[in-house]
Amino acid sequence: MDVVVVGAGPGGLALAVACAETGLRVAVVAPDPEAPWTNTYGLWLDELDGLDLGRPWRAVYDTVEVVALTRRTLARPYGLLDAAQLQASLLARADRAGVVLLAGRAVGAAPTSSGVDVVLGDRRWLSGRALVDASGAPPALLRTARRARPAFQAASGLTAVFDRPPLAGAVLMDWSVGPAREPDPSFLYGFDLGDGRFFVEETSLARRPALGVRELRRRLEHRLAALGVRALETSATESVLIPMGLAIADRTQPAIGFGAAASFVHPVSGYSLAASLRGAPRLAAALHDAIRVRRTEVRSLAALGWDAAWPPSHRRARMLHQVGLEVVLGLDLGETRSFFEAFFSLPQRRWHDYLSPEATARDVAAAMAALSRAAPPEVRRRLAMAPVAALRRFGG
Repeated sequence: MDVVVVGAGPGGLALAVACAETGLRVAVVAPDPEAPWTNTYGLWLDELDGLDLGRPWRAVYDTVEVVALTRRTLARPYGLLDAAQLQASLLARADRAGVVLLAGRAVGAAPTSSGVDVVLGDRRWLSGRALVDASGAPPALLRTARRARPAFQAASGLTAVFDRPPLAGAVLMDWSVGPAREPDPSFLYGFDLGDGRFFVEETSLARRPALGVRELRRRLEHRLAALGVRALETSATESVLIPMGLAIADRTQPAIGFGAAASFVHPVSGYSLAASLRGAPRLAAALHDAIRVRRTEVRSLAALGWDAAWPPSHRRARMLHQVGLEVVLGLDLGETRSFFEAFFSLPQRRWHDYLSPEATARDVAAAMAALSRAAPPEVRRRLAMAPVAALRRFGG
């Protein structure tokens, strides 16, 4: 094989398809490569611009609401992904492009003179010129940095029919429930799915250690009670735990990291899917050029892959995002409301750039400077103190 991809989630499968469609021979290894994707994925619609993914949307909203100190409508279209449709589309493309799907658990990797051997749990092995670990977090094969404890985004939600609508349209975040000095704030993330069904989720943006799922479920019940609504028929429940702010793995190892396995998760928002879907063609093009055009030697192939997965401009932006994570971790509910009131009062290009998976360090710095000017004094102090905490935790 030219490329072996470990992991068959959205990022891993998108990368495998992108590689195979350049003409590379690709294998995907996962315990069950066709296991259904069950998570709820939300994205800004423009994050998929230019990608050949069709319109894999479960629901689309022209605007979303944010409730901090006031209620604000953001005129940037947002969508809930139809995960089953996207998976079916990518599996069909993988089949047409000749991707080999192999059921197995990758447990080790060893460099060879011609590439990398991937060792499976049942003692089978598979050889490839390049190996990509896209297995999620924690990764199956990558050696990850241990110098920092991750923060976690946690959530507990459900899809249900209610006795009355709990919300209208799309709510990106609603911080309006809870005492102002709550040390571990959480917010409502929710959508009207149509046909009388709603998705509602209580979410902790980032905490170290994680806010427990049981506590989030209790808060969701309290919030719904405060809204005066009751679930009549629940069709699905969901619990989420996302590690955030992990250091980027050492690039001097046989496997190239991709997706959540390579710390693509945005340290403040918790999003990673758009970064994976947008990064797949970039990494695929780099691997094709290295393997088929330049015939790069094995020792250099992984380093080239890491540079494509994590370009230097993205690495510099990540350092600033780590500062943003330290700010969020230190806020109580009152300060959090003030923070997001100021953040979403910025010109859209500023908060858009800050949240973008392809932001440059200059973009992020400009957004942070604008936020510092707009924020109240207590949040401004947090912003000033955060770089020291970030450098201590992440080694600069």
